[in-house]
Amino acid sequence: MRSDDRPNPAPTPLDAAAVTRRALLASGVVAPLLPALGHAQAPVRPTDPQTLVLSNGLVRRTLTLPGEHDGALLTREYRPQSAPSRYTRGHDGTFHKPSIEFDFDLDGKALDSSGGFGLRSSAPATDANGGRGVELTLRHKDEPIEVLVRYLLYPGSAVVRKRVTIRNLGRAPIRIENVIVECFALEDYWPGTMSWVYSDYGRRKSLAPFVGGRQDSLVALHNPDWGEGVVLGNEAAGVMKYTGAFDGGTHFRAGLARSDAPYPFRRWLAAGESYSAPQVFSLVYTGTPRFETVLSGAIPDFVRRHLGLVLSRGRPRFNVVYNSWEPFQKNINEALLREVATAAAAAGAKTFVVDDGWQDFYGDWGVDRAKFPGGLRPLMDHVKALGMKPGLWVSIGSAEPRSRVLREHPEWFLRNAAGKLYSAHSDADTDKLTACMSSGWKDYITGVLDRLVREHGLEYLKLDFAVVASAYQYDPARSGCHAKGHAHRDRPESLSLGYDGLWNVFDSLKAAHPTLFIDCTFETMGGNQLVDYAMLQHADGSWLSNYNEPDAANDLRIRNMAW
Repeated sequence: MRSDDRPNPAPTPLDAAAVTRRALLASGVVAPLLPALGHAQAPVRPTDPQTLVLSNGLVRRTLTLPGEHDGALLTREYRPQSAPSRYTRGHDGTFHKPSIEFDFDLDGKALDSSGGFGLRSSAPATDANGGRGVELTLRHKDEPIEVLVRYLLYPGSAVVRKRVTIRNLGRAPIRIENVIVECFALEDYWPGTMSWVYSDYGRRKSLAPFVGGRQDSLVALHNPDWGEGVVLGNEAAGVMKYTGAFDGGTHFRAGLARSDAPYPFRRWLAAGESYSAPQVFSLVYTGTPRFETVLSGAIPDFVRRHLGLVLSRGRPRFNVVYNSWEPFQKNINEALLREVATAAAAAGAKTFVVDDGWQDFYGDWGVDRAKFPGGLRPLMDHVKALGMKPGLWVSIGSAEPRSRVLREHPEWFLRNAAGKLYSAHSDADTDKLTACMSSGWKDYITGVLDRLVREHGLEYLKLDFAVVASAYQYDPARSGCHAKGHAHRDRPESLSLGYDGLWNVFDSLKAAHPTLFIDCTFETMGGNQLVDYAMLQHADGSWLSNYNEPDAANDLRIRNMAW
């Protein structure tokens, strides 16, 4: 939001031909306030032709619609069905400032939903996880763009999930930055002064202003005196997240990393191309003195049932994993691991993972025949005969300078601002170099991993090391790609495309091997002990096999990774 003083625009007539109102009603969760039209779950009286109500009996979100040619798309009120929220209506019910529905920069020019967009069409919307709602298509009166805004509600949940898609209607490429998907306008004093900000997976509380980072998949404002709060769940990946509360204005917002952030988001759209920002889900609640009640109830219930996590797609898989890194690290061979596997099975392990040290070269991922004369298959067959699932560690984006793939395809790898190959994982640029996921490497490594699964009968892959950013590097310049000829146009775009490429690899493997357990480490995610909603929609878990300290010594790390 650029200003805290935007007026609520005056209503303008809504052309019946421009909005498919009966289609909205058919969605089951949308109630336009129009004469003779109501809602099966939440009947409403007609008021004006520019009002749209989203409701499933638990939550009610009232939107102001723009006209066909110009106007504003705004949230006028957002509340549980049973009681108004003082966060959206003010401490005494007199706060009437609406909230914008999106905000982004187009080629450096600020645009948002407070004006300039006309409503072109609408249609019922669904997803594969039980969501039902509406998608509105808006077109800017001056700029060659369309914005599609999708709202989904879910049975038995008060959560509203939202997606914003930007489409280039012009002939020239456009640059998209500073994308905000949700932005709630709040009154000046009470929410910022009397609220706790819950962050770091909902565990830590602080006072506003607040700017979140890679660890903040979920941020909440909670007023213990009111017993009310607002939750934002950000589904952006890794270092691409942004969530802010009262940072430069009286608002609570979530979207993608700002253009001045250490790891900025940017996307270039060619003519006719579209970009869908990661979704943001929100929850407004009342009558709840402790935020922890929501954190352990309504939120995980929605996440488990409706977010689309890989772990939610099949029956739960409870697992005890042994990983060879502790205590052997790279000092492994077939005879040793046969003996260890026998002991691990006797101790109750269900999965046996061979970690770093089995390979010939990073990047090529052949088997070191000095350590495993017959290859890995005899060991993996032994693991299976013991009743365990075989697993293997691979660094998904790394190659040694002496590897065949790096010698033959140096054009697939990250280059820094000086045009030199480098490692995003560590300072050792002469040891292992990092590949770019928006180059030919993506298809190459997908093929390598598929081959390893098929050749060795693998049921578990532990995929490691930095791809976009490092958990151990604190200089943001050692991230991203400046190379020419890749799918990205510049370094900022390479960051988000890096995550997109990673998810593409995971999804391809899952399509070919539906029961394969993909363990995406926090090193690959780009932050210490980092796990988030984005990763869990494409992988099964995050590095739960490296912990060897007993009891409380491991508490923080285990809690983060299990979150």
